Amino acid sequence: MRICIDAGHGGFDSGAYNKDLNLRECDITLRVALKTGEKLGKMGHKIIFTRTSDDGLGNNTSISLRNRVSIANKNNADIFISIHCNSADNPQARGIETYYYQGSANGKKLAELVQAELIKATGFINRGVKTANYYVIKYTKMPAVLVEIGFISNNDEAKQLAGPNVQDKIAQAIAEAVNKYMRGV
Repeated sequence: MRICIDAGHGGFDSGAYNKDLNLRECDITLRVALKTGEKLGKMGHKIIFTRTSDDGLGNNTSISLRNRVSIANKNNADIFISIHCNSADNPQARGIETYYYQGSANGKKLAELVQAELIKATGFINRGVKTANYYVIKYTKMPAVLVEIGFISNNDEAKQLAGPNVQDKIAQAIAEAVNKYMRGV
């Protein structure tokens, strides 16, 4: 299967930022995306990334949402997964939520599997599976999900998201969910 993995944000768009811990969303999502791609590649899937690097200074060109969708569609991906960190004004907000585009039965099934595996792997609060009109899940031609892997605005959760052990658990959970989806579980 051909799986397109989108590390949210990047370049001059660093996404959410935790000033207390000096953590940028784009850095966490890139590390998780690369780990996810590595695990899925070892399982025999062909991986397409929307980005594989960032200069660390936030100065490189950001990949537009339209380009991210185009990468997935032009490569005839079978699945699209966009990885993000959530943020809220309330520093106590925490947990994982997974989005799909309303009306996509396959997107819903994939979102349910991804959400379940992530909660099982991390023990984070389950904020549920939800629908949204996010550009990257609305305009991709394949089943697509956007996963918010935790709150970067919550210092406790952000520390965990920054750690390689939790990043590895998240990547493995997403890979397991993809395999279950492919098997029709």
